This record gives sequence, structure tokens and C-alpha cells, in this order.
Amino acid sequence: MHQDIHGADSTPDQGSLGGLVRAHRARLGLTQEELAERAELSERTLRNLEGGRIRRPYPDTIRRLADALQLTDRHRDQLEATARGITAELGSEGTGPSLLPPSVTDFTGRQEEVASVLELLATDGLQEGPHTVVISALAGKPGIGKTTLAVHVAHRLRDRFSDGQLYVNLQGAQPQPLEPASVLVRFLRALGLDGSSIPDDLEERAERYRMLLADRRMLVVLDNAAGEAQVRPLMPGSPTCGVLVTSRARLTGLEGVQLLDLDVLPPQAAVELLARVAGPARITAEPEPAAAIVGYCGRLPLAIRIAGARLAARPAWSLARLAERLADERRRLDELTAGDLEVRASIALSYRALSEQQQRVFRRLGLLEAPDFPAWLAAALLDLQPSRGEELVDGLVDAQLLEVAGEDAAGQLRYRFHDLLRVYARERAAAEDPSHDQDAALARAWGGWLALAEAADRRLPSPTVGVAHGAAPRWPSTAPHGDGGAASVAPADPLAWFEAERVALVTAVAQAANRGVEELAWDLAGLLLGFLSVRNHLDDWRWTHEVALAAAERGGDRRGQAYMLRGLGQFSIECDDLQTASARLEQALALFDTLDDRYGWAHTLLTCGYVDRLRGHPERALACFQRALEALTACGDQLGQAYARWNFGLAYHEQGRLVDARVNLEQALHGFQATGHRHFEAWVLRSLGLLDQHEGQPEPARACLQAALRLLTSLGDRFGQALVLEGLGELASDRAQGKGLLAEALRLSRELNNRFAEARVLWSLGGLHHADGQLQEAEQCLQAALGIWQELGIPLWQARTLDRLGAVQADAGQLQAAQAAWRQALVLFDQLGAPEAQAVAQRLPSVVAGDPAQ
Repeated sequence: MHQDIHGADSTPDQGSLGGLVRAHRARLGLTQEELAERAELSERTLRNLEGGRIRRPYPDTIRRLADALQLTDRHRDQLEATARGITAELGSEGTGPSLLPPSVTDFTGRQEEVASVLELLATDGLQEGPHTVVISALAGKPGIGKTTLAVHVAHRLRDRFSDGQLYVNLQGAQPQPLEPASVLVRFLRALGLDGSSIPDDLEERAERYRMLLADRRMLVVLDNAAGEAQVRPLMPGSPTCGVLVTSRARLTGLEGVQLLDLDVLPPQAAVELLARVAGPARITAEPEPAAAIVGYCGRLPLAIRIAGARLAARPAWSLARLAERLADERRRLDELTAGDLEVRASIALSYRALSEQQQRVFRRLGLLEAPDFPAWLAAALLDLQPSRGEELVDGLVDAQLLEVAGEDAAGQLRYRFHDLLRVYARERAAAEDPSHDQDAALARAWGGWLALAEAADRRLPSPTVGVAHGAAPRWPSTAPHGDGGAASVAPADPLAWFEAERVALVTAVAQAANRGVEELAWDLAGLLLGFLSVRNHLDDWRWTHEVALAAAERGGDRRGQAYMLRGLGQFSIECDDLQTASARLEQALALFDTLDDRYGWAHTLLTCGYVDRLRGHPERALACFQRALEALTACGDQLGQAYARWNFGLAYHEQGRLVDARVNLEQALHGFQATGHRHFEAWVLRSLGLLDQHEGQPEPARACLQAALRLLTSLGDRFGQALVLEGLGELASDRAQGKGLLAEALRLSRELNNRFAEARVLWSLGGLHHADGQLQEAEQCLQAALGIWQELGIPLWQARTLDRLGAVQADAGQLQAAQAAWRQALVLFDQLGAPEAQAVAQRLPSVVAGDPAQ
């Protein structure tokens, strides 16, 4: 580091500005990095200034340097005079043209964007290289505030570009954008050329323009550019100039451009803008309607300004009144008009610039209720190849009429509309597309989703059991055909694809149902059941089935009603509502019987038997399983037969018929493995593990349960994981480890709000506490489990919990309570014909004999 050899007031080298700064820096013993940090400048700016590569420093830069160098008045004046001397030497300070329109007084937000453009344009182009013109391009959808931001920044930069600022609205969104030749005439006149001196040829005009800007500090603002070809002739050649371009398209083909995409305002900034236009007191008085208004405006600056202007012009209006008017999507764009400002007109400019096919796909994409969608939907809506659909979607993105929402779990790019653009698209569809064309386009889109869902469901590790299909047409282009389109590979990872499309599929079911396409609605809802079940999306399961059922009822589609009632019955089982499940399944069974649909009837009967087993009617359950198995065998349904065998195995295990249970469970396991049904394979492994545990074979039991846990974890079935962890917790040789496994199982159960799993885990946890002599904790767990079993109406597990509770109470010396618990358990076991009845009957006399009160 250089040491200063002068005193504090000595005079450094005055030969150049760079030398002056360098000498003062050395006096303080600062590096370039340290001085740049003190002055809040970039190290590159300081390096170029000291090297003489910055010919016209920004006045604020000199002020920052003087402060950072702690200059006395005399040395500060000397530094500023040296900087001014350079400027005077090069001439014309503040005498050039200033064509900028006025900046808005209520400019709000955009701090990061403003800082980014200022930082880029406030640096000297010479820093980037000997021939670099700094170009910043702002892109964004109609009404996003590109012009407002550009003009605001340009005014902030007037001192930096002291030789003048040129501005032109290139009218790029208009049917006839300005020709570069005519813009050059305007600029050359502003730069002092007489009309007779302006060449006729475009290239000669551009050359004269660049000559006049050479070595001048000028900012050129090219607003609303149509594209790169319109802009290129207007580029200055001098690195002392800066260019700021706005466009609805991303000008990626413009050499050396720095792109900045503008998005909608953040919520707080959006409300602040409304307050600045309408008046802060009104927004403070009605904060919720204010938030609703900016929400209906999609946080689009133009729309918010219009809404604020309407409020400002109507002081008697409440914000709630305007919010209510904007809530009606059909009249929203009508409301967003104030004077010569109109959202609809702004969007229309971009729409009219599209090709006919792009306009058509824009309109039809707007018809979809899905919040986002993959590119192949565009092809389905127009009945084109997926690759062409991607091209059309890319065109809409380039035109800022569609947004890229990101990549989904299946690796597809997804796209979405801004809310107001979707409203406009629907307006145009209503005005330009006959209703039958709209219906046909939507049917193809839904049919594409249906075809892909069917293909994905077949590849699921847990395909839907007992699924049936209607005659709704699939869109054939989405079937795998190897053309490279996104749709052709979407179902390759079925779980990821379903997760990626879940919201869109649920929305498609509801939209198809609401438009009277009931067969497609219930078919798609049925195909979703397997995925929604394994991933525990219960709200979606209920919603899709309820709306599809209502549509089937309106359309008189009894087959659809039957399948949706069956699905809702299964949903009620998942929600531990066995009474509602029975009622819905009985309705479905009657409809299937009337329709003579033996396939649907058999699968519904299996589910009825499952409910009968849980509700304590084992003989009735076995009869259901037998009749269902016979029908499924006649239908040749291998998956259904495996499902029936599994149910037989569970019932026989509960009745103590362990040999029959093992035979049926092993048959079920082979059947699920043969059909690739890994989800139910995992559940049968759990059942076999519990059977091994019952028979006193802990190692085989643990191996089965661990294999089940691996499968269920890979499938994301947290309910299954909870129940397998419960079994492993009971098997654990180390009680502390067992309690840890049960604690995790309890956490999962409660997260899922699954009362059945929670009660099972509490039952096991009570057993471990009992074994550890923690009788109070054991009784608390078992009482909680008992309450849940009573609430769910599952008598077998009520009896088992009462049996275990009696043992805890007996060890605690509560003999009367133990006797009461065992007597209740004995009644229930006897009613169920359960083998546990005998053991309980043997325990009762001993507790009675040991009771002092007896």
C-alpha cells in the first residue's frame, strides 16, 4: 500500500481527475476496494475513473468520492472543478433535446427494478469495452407498467445523460408500428438537423444519427417496440449513450441487451398504488375491500390506476361497492375503464397482433378452468399435433399473453393466464367462437386428460380397483406415440404425472360436470380415486365424486351414479364414517343390480363386506366376500379376485381361523404381485406380518412389516406407514425403541386426522406402557383409544381395548373397574364370535375372587 509523503493539506497531483483521486486515496492509505466501499461505488467504476477511462463522471459520483476521501473545502472544490473542467472541455452541458414525457407523480414500488436499470445505465459504457452501448430492455404483459417505469428511470438519469434524452413511442402493439425511417427523421430534427439535410435512405439516416450521437452523453428511450428489426436502426454507436427499450415481447435477439421482465406488483405495493390514486384515507377506512380490488385487478398497475381513478372521481362510492362490481367476471373489463385508460383496449392491441391460429388458441385456452396447464392442451383445443401446440404456446408467451408457471413434478413446463387476460380471452371466445366449437374444443382437452389419466392409472403401483369407463371420447393425440410432444411422455412416471396434473384434473371433472358432460366427469373422477387415495387427497376425492354424481343425476346416467356412490362409500370408510359408507354402498349395489352390471356389483359387494367386518358382522361379511369372489371369477377379474382373497384373510384372522387366513393372504399376495399392484401387495405383507406375530413368529413378522414399510414409503402412503410402524412398535424387543416407533406412528395418524390409525397406535402404546409398569400412562392411552373405537362404531377393537384396559386396571388394584371392562369385552367378543371370548371368560373368575368387595 502506498504511503502519502505530503502533509494533510498538501496538494496532490492536479494533472488529471484520475490522478487526483488516486493521490487522495494514497494519502489515506486506502485500496481501491476500500474506497469504493466507502463511496458506495463499484470497484470497477473507481478503477476506470482512476485510469482515465471515464470521461464524464456523474456529479453524484464526485460527491460520494469527496465524502469518502474526507476532503477539506479546498480539496473538495479542486476535485469538483477538475471534474467540471472535463465536462466543459467536451462541451454542451444540459443543452441537448429532452423529449421525455412527464414522469407520474404517484410512481409506486418497483424499487428493485428501478435500482437494476439505474445501476446498468448509470455506468459508463466504456467500462464494458471500447464499442459497447448499454441497452436495457423492459418486457411484460399489457398494463404491467413498462412505460411508467422507463420514463421514471429516464428522468432519474437526466444528470447522467446531460447532452439530452430522446424518446419515441414506437407503437409496436398497434396494427401499423412506426417505421424506423420516420423515427430517425424525428430524432435528427431534435438533434438540430434541418429537414433538407436529412437523407432519404434509411441506412444514411442511421449513419447521420450515429454521427451526431458520437461522444455525446444521450439516453435514447424506445417505448413500445414491436421487435428487434424496428429497434436496430435506432441504436446509437457511441458507448457514452444508453438505450432503454420497452416491449411486450422479449427482445432476446437484440445484441448485448440486458433484459428485465416485469411482473405484477407485490400485494402491499398494489394497495399502496391504489391509495396514492384514490386517496390513502379511503384505503385505511376499508382495507379488506381495497385488498379485494387489487386482487380483482390481478395486481396489474394499469388496472389498479383505473380502479383508483374511478374511486377518485366518485367520492361517494365505498370501496366495497367497487369491489362488488369487479367481482362479476363478465363485467370486470367494463368496470376497468376511466377516461382514455382502458384495460380491454390495452390487451386488444396485443391480441390483434397475433396470427389467426394464435388468436384461436388464446381464446380456447381461456375457456379452461384449470389454473395452469401443459402445452399439449393447446394442441388438443385445436386438434393439432402436440409439437404444434407447443409452438403456439411459445408464441403467446413471447407476446406476453401467457406466463410460464414453471416446471411441474413430471418435468412438463406449465403455463397460466393473468386473471384479466383470461377474462379477455373468454370475452373473445364468446364473441368469435360458436358454442358448439367451444364445446368440441373443451371435450378434446378433457378427453386428452382422460386418456392420459387412464394410461397413468394402469402404470400406478396401486391402480384403481374395480375401475370402469364410460364412452366419453379420448383425445387420441395424447396417447403415447413417440412424436416427442410433452403429452406422449407424460404418464411415464404416473405418480409424478398425477401430482403435477392433480389440480387441473380435479378442475376438469367439475367443469365437465357443470357443462353437462357427465359421462366424462364420472369416468375421470373414478380414474383419480386410486391416486387420491394413496396420496391422501381426501378433499379432492369427495369433491370430484360429489360433483360428478350430481351431474350423473341431472343427466339420468344411472351407471355413473352407481360408480360415484361406490366411490363415495369408499371415501366414507377412509373418513371412518361406516354408517354413511353402508348407506352409499347399498344405494350403489341396488343400481348395479338394476343395470345388471356384475363387475360393478361384485366390487361394491366386496366393499360392503369390508364394512360389515369392521362393524362386527363377520358371517355377513364372509357371505359378501364369497358372492363377490364368484362373480369376479366369472368376469375374469384377477385383481378383483386377489382383493377378495385379502378380505377373506383379514376376516379369518379375526375369527381365529389362522390356517384359512394364511392360505387366502398368500393367494392375495400372489395375485397382487402378478397384476403389479404394489400398493395392495404392501398391505397384504402387513397382514401377513400381523398373522406371523399372532402365531409367535417375531422374525418373519418383522421381515414382512419392514418390506411393507419400504413399499408404502416409496408410494407416499402415510396412513399405511402409520399402521405398519404400529406393528413394528409392538414387535420391538427394546421397549424404548418400540415407543419411539409408536410415537412416530401417532404423529402421522394425527397429521392425517385418521382416527382409526390413531386408535390402533394408542392401543399398542397402552400395551407397551403396561409392560413397563407405567399403569397410569397405559390407562390414559387405552381410554383414549376406547373413546375413538366407540365413536367409529368398530366393536371388535372396542372389545380388544376393553380387554387390555381390564388387565391394566387389575394390576393397578382397580378390581371392580377391571371386572366391568372384561365383562363388556366378553359381551362384544361373544356377539362377534371372536376367539378372544374364551380367554376373557377365564380371567373374570380370578378378578372376582380377588375383589374384597365380593
